[in-house]
Amino acid sequence: MVLNPGLSRRDFALPTACRFFCPFVKIRFHVVPLLMLGLPLGVSAQTVSDVPRAARSQESPSGSDAPKPAAPSPDKPAEAPPFYKEWKMEDLLPAIADLGKDRNYRNGGRVFQQAACGACHSFSTFWEGSGLAPDLTPVATKFTRDEILRSILEPSATINGQFYYTNFKLKNGTVIPGVLREVKDKKYRIAGSVATPDATFEIPEEDIVSEEPSPVSPMPVGLLYGFTKEQILDLMAFLDAGGNPDASIYKK
Repeated sequence: MVLNPGLSRRDFALPTACRFFCPFVKIRFHVVPLLMLGLPLGVSAQTVSDVPRAARSQESPSGSDAPKPAAPSPDKPAEAPPFYKEWKMEDLLPAIADLGKDRNYRNGGRVFQQAACGACHSFSTFWEGSGLAPDLTPVATKFTRDEILRSILEPSATINGQFYYTNFKLKNGTVIPGVLREVKDKKYRIAGSVATPDATFEIPEEDIVSEEPSPVSPMPVGLLYGFTKEQILDLMAFLDAGGNPDASIYKK
């Protein structure tokens, strides 16, 4: 069912100047899991070579190619730093009781996109997700607003029993978190991130001594730290509406 035939993901796009947070999210999803791997015992170098270069190389620019800070201008005030706040449940709980007041549908979709929620989660007709995280379209029909907010701010507080990382312990003591995609020819094919299900590596089955669910959620902490309170409330309303601009929450 197409809820919004006149809209697409482009309608939620943010101006370039507002995209400061997206690189942080991509680092959390793509780079960190690979850095934790450190090419452990049995990892296939050929498979790792398929991972995007940005996720394998953290070289800093140097020499003439390095960006130089702009000199301060007396006739132009310095730009304010990007918004940042480590939000806690108590900061937002009172405000989510009545989300239908002055909430902005498009801004909610923009926050969803800017926070890279759609990299993992499918939602309405706009985001397909990665297939390794739950569909958020019906989330408001299954959980309370308090539970939804906590799952975003404290993702490891309650981990979905269907979507989680497994800790694979190797003979050399290394523990590798990831999602098992396939076991073939006595090799485990593992995705290091739920955001990139096709970026996998292999570990010989004989090198794995144990595997157990990770107590740490695949969803990183801090996805909302770069957004204001009003932006977060717009996101909560967007989730509450299931992405439908005609939902009753926007008519209060």
